[in-house]
Amino acid sequence: MKSSLVLFLFLTFSACFVIDVDDDDDATTDDDDAATDDDDATDEGLCEDTCQYAADGECDDGGPGSAFSECDYGTDCTDCGVRPPLGDDDDAADDDDAADDDDLLDDDDVSDDDDAADDDDATAVEDSIFTDPASGLSWYNPRVFPSGARGRHGDADAYCAGLNYLNYNDWRMPTISELRTLVRTCPGTTTGGSCGATDTCTTSDCQNSGCSGCSTAGCDLDLGLNSNICVSYHWATTRVTDTVSDGWSLRGNNGAVATREENQLAYYRCVR
Repeated sequence: MKSSLVLFLFLTFSACFVIDVDDDDDATTDDDDAATDDDDATDEGLCEDTCQYAADGECDDGGPGSAFSECDYGTDCTDCGVRPPLGDDDDAADDDDAADDDDLLDDDDVSDDDDAADDDDATAVEDSIFTDPASGLSWYNPRVFPSGARGRHGDADAYCAGLNYLNYNDWRMPTISELRTLVRTCPGTTTGGSCGATDTCTTSDCQNSGCSGCSTAGCDLDLGLNSNICVSYHWATTRVTDTVSDGWSLRGNNGAVATREENQLAYYRCVR
C-alpha cells in the first residue's frame, strides 16, 4: 500500500514537471517571436544610387511619387528618398480587413458630387500649341508629355523632326537661347540675364554663377505651357562645344541653365 502511494506521488510530480517545462518552452518561443518582430521593425529602408539615371532630378524607380519606372525600386535614392522594403506592413495591415467600416462608408457612393464635379472636365487642359507673345515662338504643348518625349540628347532632334502634332510637322528642338525665352522670374537666366550660356557662348565655362537658377522661383517656365512645366530638365539642341558628351539644358523648376551628360534623360519641348 505504501509503495503504491509513493508511486502515485512520483507520477503526479513528474507530470507537473513536464507541464512546467512545456510552458517554459512556449514562453521561450513567444520571446523568440517577439524578438523576430523587433528585428523586422528595425529593417532598414532601401537606398541605393545604382540606377543609371540616379540623381538626375527626377525619381525613376517606379515607387510612390516617382515620375518614371526606368530603374529597380530603391535604386534612385537621391531623387526618390529612402524606400521602405517591399511587403513591409502587409501582414500588419490585416487591420484593413477589420476596418469593415470602409463598407459602412457608403457615403462614397452617395458622394456623387464627384460626378457633379464635371466642371473639372470643362476646365481640363487640352493638347495645344503655346505661342509666346514675347518671342513669337510656338511651343509643343501636350496636355501630358508622352513617354517618347523624354530621352537622351542624341534622340531629341529626331523626335521633334518626326513629330506630327495638331496638323503641324515642322517641329524642331529649341536652342538654349530659345529655351531661355521661357524663363520669366529668374533674372539670371531670362533672355539678356547674366547667365553666360547662349547660342553664341556654348563652351562649359559659359555656365557661370548667373546660370544657377533661383531657389524660390518655383515653376519658372512660362505658365502658358501645360504639362511638366516643373520637371527638372528640358534639352536644348545646343551642344557643349568643348566636351564630347554634354548638351545644354534648362531646368524647369528653378530656371537654371546647365550642362548635362547626353546619356541622361530630359524632356523634349519642341518648337516651331
